[in-house]
Amino acid sequence: MGLNGVMTNALSGMRVTQAGLDVVSQNISNADSIGYIRRSVNIVEQPLGDTSGFARTNGVQRMLDRVVQRQLWNETSGAAYTATRSNLLDALDQVYGPPDSSSTLGAVFGRFTQSLQQLKADPSSNALRAGVLSAGQEMATRLSSLSAGVQDLRLEAEEGLNAGVTRVNELLIEIQATNSKILETADLNSSVSLRDQRDRLVTDLSRYLDIRTTENESGGLNIFTSSGVTLFTGSNASVLSFDAAAAVSADQLWNADPAFRGVGTIRVQNGFGGSTDLIATNSIRSGELAAFVELRDKSLVQAQNQLDELAAAMASALSDREVAGTPAVAGAATGFDVDLAGLAAGNQITLDYTDSITGAQGRFTFVRADSAGAVANVAASGLSSNDNRVIGIDFAGFPGSMAGIVAQINTALGAGFAASSPGGTTLRIVDDGAGNTRDVNALVARPTTGAFSTASPATGVAEMPFFVDTGAVGGLYTGSFEGRSQMRGLSARIAVNTLVAQDTSRLVVFQTGVGATPQGDSTRPDQMYQRLTGSVRTFSPQTGVGGTASTWRSTIANFTQRVVETQGNVIESAQRLNAGQQIAVKSVEARFTEKSGVSVDQEMSNLVELQNAYAANARIIAAVREMMDLLLRI
Repeated sequence: MGLNGVMTNALSGMRVTQAGLDVVSQNISNADSIGYIRRSVNIVEQPLGDTSGFARTNGVQRMLDRVVQRQLWNETSGAAYTATRSNLLDALDQVYGPPDSSSTLGAVFGRFTQSLQQLKADPSSNALRAGVLSAGQEMATRLSSLSAGVQDLRLEAEEGLNAGVTRVNELLIEIQATNSKILETADLNSSVSLRDQRDRLVTDLSRYLDIRTTENESGGLNIFTSSGVTLFTGSNASVLSFDAAAAVSADQLWNADPAFRGVGTIRVQNGFGGSTDLIATNSIRSGELAAFVELRDKSLVQAQNQLDELAAAMASALSDREVAGTPAVAGAATGFDVDLAGLAAGNQITLDYTDSITGAQGRFTFVRADSAGAVANVAASGLSSNDNRVIGIDFAGFPGSMAGIVAQINTALGAGFAASSPGGTTLRIVDDGAGNTRDVNALVARPTTGAFSTASPATGVAEMPFFVDTGAVGGLYTGSFEGRSQMRGLSARIAVNTLVAQDTSRLVVFQTGVGATPQGDSTRPDQMYQRLTGSVRTFSPQTGVGGTASTWRSTIANFTQRVVETQGNVIESAQRLNAGQQIAVKSVEARFTEKSGVSVDQEMSNLVELQNAYAANARIIAAVREMMDLLLRI
């Protein structure tokens, strides 16, 4: 190799090391810059003839581990999901109050039942009657405030979805603009900076929903949800929309059918004039948006269901009579007769039975409906479970429609039972006799009592409408499904009957006229206390207490405590999940920084090597110049 070749190699080496020094200085100066990916110079050999060549740079590359980057985006989505859910459930915990607070649901319920216990010991005491009234009002007020708190949090989730969708659209537009610049630029250094910028935008996007990406040969990026919905394709950004509700109440639920939907849904335009509902298709599975959807439509709805069922149980326990069936025989079949007179819309008939083959216990609950729409509302209510089928029966035309009522019940019961009407408003249900596949254990009708007292000793009952539904015509809570489920949102509307405030003697007197209840009679307060603390009731699986597949059977007092415990467990579980996910994302961030971040120590070492290489090339050039000068002087 001649001196010219040596000089060319040395000069190329200086240029390469200079480029390396520039990149190292960029790395060091951006060591703490968010989203900056460590860079290095691509050095290649440029052939010069058949036997020699020199070094040159071929652009700057990012030292990016794409596998770890994708894992980071996944974990970032998960961390945003758990953090959002934990934060909003922490707010729900504040609504319910500290466990040792006197304002907790259990404490308020305890004061109410304690006031009844005191009244039954001295029914003639005006002070104790006033105490029951005050404690009942406190209970109703607490349920109402808790319901308002739950709906406020659902509205917060609705607003979070609206803000999140807006931010996703902004990010997609920014990604589109940045991606276009990457495809257009010829400056490799600018391209590297733009790629860093694009990755930062994608990282921000991953906080809102779960994503996956692909990159084509030209460097263009494609972004999809993990379920496959297209968000961005090279140069076109999808547009998400959200029709936010201005206010949210217990009646406003999400539904795939827009006619029944009371809250917003997320749609994405597909570019062909159509759109896809991302919530209906379960296309958002992680990230902040998924957390808000889960909270608004599941966790907080379940919390509202618990409050509503508690309110309904208290109202029904104090106002509904239990009309037990009388034994009936039809050939070899045995069962019960029960009178349906007095049943109002929403009132129930329960059939308890045993499967003679498996020994399993089961229940059918028939709900009086006065229209086909109410029958459909019962079917859509979510009250049915594995061990309790809740079925709406159309009573239109009752009592003249007993034949139709019997036919509907037979259809619902199927094989193993036989329903009939021996006359009037009496319903008879018996087993299959010799078939011995079912045993009928009990048949009970539960009509609601709307009056505080009766003048007839023969029909005098201690039930009373102590709690009322302020949103219902007449105020009576019967569990109606006409138009909608009366139970839905009841905890926000429940109140103590104003007639009790006007005359607290109603807490004791349940019969007037001949055989009037004496002022010192403890029958009514004792029954109220027993109904709230001792009688076992059935709570639907939509409360989440005891599972989501079967009913939970317990006293109202026990159910109240379980509601508090269930919410505590949900919140604690969310906090643990979030703590674990935050550790996971920190771990991946550390791996990503290790592989793609800047280590100042390493860069300083590289700087020394480059300086030494630069100095060596400079010495070669100096030596060549000396040799050439010497040759010229000869």
